[in-house]
Amino acid sequence: MRGGQIYLPAVGALSVDASTSRTSVLRLSPRRLAADREIRGWQTVRHVSVAGLSATVDDVDPFRDCQVLPTAGRLSAGRWKSWRLALAAAARRLANEVPAYASVLGVSLRSVIPLRPDPSGRWQSGTPRQAFGAVSVALPADVAALSVLLVHEVQHVKLAALLDLFDFFDRSDSRKFRVAWRDTPRPIEAILHGTYAHLAIAEVWRSRAVRAPGSKARGLYLMYRSWISDAIEVLAGTGALTPAGERFVAGMGSAVEAWTDAP
Repeated sequence: MRGGQIYLPAVGALSVDASTSRTSVLRLSPRRLAADREIRGWQTVRHVSVAGLSATVDDVDPFRDCQVLPTAGRLSAGRWKSWRLALAAAARRLANEVPAYASVLGVSLRSVIPLRPDPSGRWQSGTPRQAFGAVSVALPADVAALSVLLVHEVQHVKLAALLDLFDFFDRSDSRKFRVAWRDTPRPIEAILHGTYAHLAIAEVWRSRAVRAPGSKARGLYLMYRSWISDAIEVLAGTGALTPAGERFVAGMGSAVEAWTDAP
């Protein structure tokens, strides 16, 4: 028991009165919870499955608050409906705009952790490195923004896994370098993460620019493309990349060069 609750990972949480002497038997299956008596205080981990996306929306895990950004509490029925509809719409939009990224998201995204909205309306999201397949997101005002955040964070999920498997750079190198998207210098690993995440975001805005010529999408696509190209030069010039890291960075460069049909 933790904080008066028993948590069953990815299933739900049961509030328990520590003073009770009764024993209840719970039987769990992939689709239902059964009990030998009425269960009070049970909170199910909700799930969304649509357009290739199948993930929990976990607002009860006691260990989900493991980042700088604060997590939301238990979602009300109304808030859960907003989340469910927004995630479904974002999944459909990505499947239409960037099907390759959408298919990867459908395989790798297992859990979404709701964050508290920023009072200023600023987009908020993050990726807990040790929890593969989980991302944290504050629900933005529109589906276009949510789809960008999901693609962005799944890039971090993938790269975190790769960096657990392979050395892409000399980890003893503590130097920091300037990049276009931050005011302060960044370490090599942070630049790798930012570049890889922006690669996917640029693809999204590129797709939107093709569909809506003359919209703000073209400007955003060009901005991210510029950031990526500059960061690739920074990474290649550090002298700290391993052969695997050089191949990875070169691969990102090849992806950018392939955007010859961009608007």
